[in-house]
Amino acid sequence: MRDSDGNLVRRALEGEREAFGTLVERYERYVYAIGLSVLGDAEAARDAVQETFLRAYGGLASLQDPEGFRHWLASIARNAATDERRRVTRIECHPEARPVEERPTVLSEADPARIAQTAELAERVLAAIRALPEIYHAPLLLRYVERIDYAGIAVAIGTSRDAVRGLLYRGNRLLREKLLPLLAEVEGKP
Repeated sequence: MRDSDGNLVRRALEGEREAFGTLVERYERYVYAIGLSVLGDAEAARDAVQETFLRAYGGLASLQDPEGFRHWLASIARNAATDERRRVTRIECHPEARPVEERPTVLSEADPARIAQTAELAERVLAAIRALPEIYHAPLLLRYVERIDYAGIAVAIGTSRDAVRGLLYRGNRLLREKLLPLLAEVEGKP
């Protein structure tokens, strides 16, 4: 039988590191999805995941309702991702952070216009997902960015497979509505 979040929190507070490790394993994908929805960048989202769990571990004693761990963790994840976005923005805006010369990449032989168009399209789709109600962010990102199946999403966000199916169905309908103008724009191009 699976330990409740509250039980794992209490055990972690008693010094059992494995209990907190179980919480990390249980919510790592969920926190990643939150980070990705805020940041739109996989590497920055991974940094936000690490920061989230460091903050959660350090602040575990301040959690008033151990059964509310998931919601508390989501709040920490959103704050960590927002902080990471600010940090990245400050670095990118700093004049010395810009490269002096362009570095060759594996994609250097590919069509630069096509690469730019694909990146722009991906950013616009992520922006459309972020514009949806927050309840749909994690399921949609886990499904379409991380390619996780329904069962994996259910575990990651702490719900049933049927609930995931419903969230993805409703989220996809809303996303389709948001993306119709983009689809018309893309299909209109040669």
